[in-house]
Amino acid sequence: MFARIGRFSARNRWAIIVGWVTLAVLITLVAPRMEDIASSDTADFLPANAPYAQGFEQMQTYFPGENTTGSAVIAIEVPEGTVRDGEAWAFMATLTNWLETGEVSAVITDLMSPASGMPLVADSLIAPDGRLALITMSLSSDILDDSTANTIRTIEDYLGANTPAGVKTYLTGNSPIYSGYSRSALESVDRTLIVTIVLVILLLLAVYRSPVSPLVPLITVTLVYLISRGIIAWLGTWLITVITYTNVLLVVILYGAGTDYCLFLISRFREEMADVPVGENGAATRSATARTVTRVGETIASSAGTVIVGFVAMAFAEMGLFNTSGPALALGVIIMLAAGLTLTPAILSVMGSRTFWPGRATHQEASSRLYAWISQHVSRSPVLTIVLIAAVLVPLAIYGAGVQTTYNMLADLPASNEAWQGFAAIEDHMGAGQIQTVNVVLSDLDPQRALAEVARWTDTLRGVAGVADVRSISNPLGAQNGQTLTDITSVHRQLTLAADLLAEATGDGGLPAGALTPQTLQLALSAMPAVTDYLNTLEGMDPALADNADLQAIRSTLATLPAAALTGGLSGSLAALQTHLSALAGTFASVENAYYFPGQLPEALNTALSSAMPALQGQDPLQMLAGRYLTDDRTAARLEVILAVNPYGDEATNVIRSLRSIVPNGVRAVSGLPTVMTDLRDTMDRDMFRSFSLVLLGIFVVLVLLLRALISPVYLILTILLSYAATMGITRLASVLLFGTTALTWWAPFFIFVMLIALGMDYNIFLMGRVKEEVARHGMREGVHRAVAATGPIITSAGIIMAGTFAAMMAGTVTGLKQLGLAVAVGVLLDTFVIRTALVPAIAVLLDHWNWWPGKTPRAVAASDSPDKIAPQQEHAPISPADR
Repeated sequence: MFARIGRFSARNRWAIIVGWVTLAVLITLVAPRMEDIASSDTADFLPANAPYAQGFEQMQTYFPGENTTGSAVIAIEVPEGTVRDGEAWAFMATLTNWLETGEVSAVITDLMSPASGMPLVADSLIAPDGRLALITMSLSSDILDDSTANTIRTIEDYLGANTPAGVKTYLTGNSPIYSGYSRSALESVDRTLIVTIVLVILLLLAVYRSPVSPLVPLITVTLVYLISRGIIAWLGTWLITVITYTNVLLVVILYGAGTDYCLFLISRFREEMADVPVGENGAATRSATARTVTRVGETIASSAGTVIVGFVAMAFAEMGLFNTSGPALALGVIIMLAAGLTLTPAILSVMGSRTFWPGRATHQEASSRLYAWISQHVSRSPVLTIVLIAAVLVPLAIYGAGVQTTYNMLADLPASNEAWQGFAAIEDHMGAGQIQTVNVVLSDLDPQRALAEVARWTDTLRGVAGVADVRSISNPLGAQNGQTLTDITSVHRQLTLAADLLAEATGDGGLPAGALTPQTLQLALSAMPAVTDYLNTLEGMDPALADNADLQAIRSTLATLPAAALTGGLSGSLAALQTHLSALAGTFASVENAYYFPGQLPEALNTALSSAMPALQGQDPLQMLAGRYLTDDRTAARLEVILAVNPYGDEATNVIRSLRSIVPNGVRAVSGLPTVMTDLRDTMDRDMFRSFSLVLLGIFVVLVLLLRALISPVYLILTILLSYAATMGITRLASVLLFGTTALTWWAPFFIFVMLIALGMDYNIFLMGRVKEEVARHGMREGVHRAVAATGPIITSAGIIMAGTFAAMMAGTVTGLKQLGLAVAVGVLLDTFVIRTALVPAIAVLLDHWNWWPGKTPRAVAASDSPDKIAPQQEHAPISPADR
């Protein structure tokens, strides 16, 4: 088959080159940009049936206005004094007005600011030390929409241009954090691509010492990257969710593995062209091209096969991050394999001996003295080699087994990120939970008992370990930041609050001078119908209250207040009213289900209240409150849980599990970003074993088909697993030293495993393919010696290139990508210089003919028996006795 592919590529070289170039240009022009369709929303990582999705659906059903994923917080900090002081407060007022009326106002909903003119709100948004204040807002656009990113940039520009000296501002919250994450990921892609190309050029120049040779893999891989990126972007538009990381992973996979495939083709082509007369670029060159594909095509296809199988196996994961990015990367490798077997040979056929200018094609030396020396000692002392390597790698593997993972997405951002800095400032002054709350939805409530149930659950949830506070219809500002409105739906609390306010207003000397103004009188008169309705409601709560003396006295006193105001007896009437309110409050302390919330104010009272408090802007405060926390039919309620721990951190998952264990209907009642992180952890725990098993099984099948044996595939996989475990130990140590963290980003170990198993197996396949060939000619021990010596230089070059492309990921700003790049680079080098060079050959020598069980030891194949009918050439000079 590969002989036919080689002849086809050589004969139709110009058509193949034009075809690939045309395809790349068309797809690049027509396909959407991957950056525009890629998602960094962690909710997109989860399966459709994740508990988070059910909680989100509950919120969407009952409180759609409160279910926006877009939100932002502006933190205003002063180094000394308080934010209520002159310049800081004036800036906050100007900023609030701009947010309400400026160019971003159309996107902003539910704006809350200390400078809005509502004292209770101000108290809840200013830190206890007075040095930090929050302006919170929801955004009507989705968290990943372009309009959200534009809004964030506009606010950032405003803050940068208008923040006064001595005041610090930070834009943080859900949308800025995700926006910063996306920008960091895109920046990482750009940096990785540039560094990768530079590294590949330098490494290829070092290998071939020719400015022309590097052009072959660069042209091939770049065209494949453009085609793959466009096709994946199309799939992301129609069928799958493409994750932001996919692009950077595609870059390193294609430029790493693709360059390796081209490297083996070029190296073999150099040997085939060594026998072609100088200046001959016709039939002889085409024949050399065909022989090149014939001899290395199967090895390259098998190598690509392990990578493809490894990535395709990821499709069976639950996690969207893996089950979409895996097949997408597999598609890129499939296209790379097709290009490697057609486009690269076509380019080589056109360039001929000019590929190696200013040098010329020569037979590669049989081996380097270094690898000849290493292979000699490995072949003679396989047991000692295995023991020494195990003594080094096993402790690293044990250390790597203890590696921790973190689901804190903020830990992935650079410390210079403004959203991260803002979060840290809020955490220091007010607690981390203020920036990202958790929603608990109580559904199927009895409308008659809904307020009592909400009050009970508010107290219950506040008692959960890791919960700092709970906001609800009964505690709209929370217990910590709004003592005045605590348990506000309780009649006992309402009457007590009214009595306390009267006592505070009248004091010992009656009403203060100037307390009676036309505005306050108008407000009082407008409130009278509402107060009457309230008293009627109280009377209906318990039949025994119909003749309650305090209740009747309150009615009588209220009726005489206008006359008392005119005759000068208002102070006495208010004092009496305060006494009866306190007594009635004591009575209601023992009345069951004594809760009241009107839902809206009478129109006259709302008009008067808006006149007294312009910050309300004509809105009914009770309707605003009910819309946030209670449905109109009172069958569902929302409780807003403020965590005492970092809502983006790992501790938050324990709190979410506690909430889910006690809330009715289980997981269906809880939503919010911390629930997403909890579901990510649970899904990841299930994915690890299943996906790892499928990846290993798929690669095992490929190895069995290639080697026609069962024993050698087993130890090849075991050696790669040892390499992976040791790499995790090195990565764990390096993360502490280089990145200042003891944990890996949660998705990094999975990608490290798949890539090291799939890519690391490449070199074992290259080696074992050559071992089969040499063993057939020279026997087991000598054959392994010759195979290691012969393949050492070229596989080392390929390993260094692969490691270099992954190391380029460390040029980015996302910590998880840095860890992934470091780990795969270390793992590939470990495979190249230790596993393939010493450990695998030592095991192969030790097992002898058992390597090929249940088959037989390979035997030499005559040229006439070859299906491709291509006579073998002397590929390598014999190894000299000195090298043995």
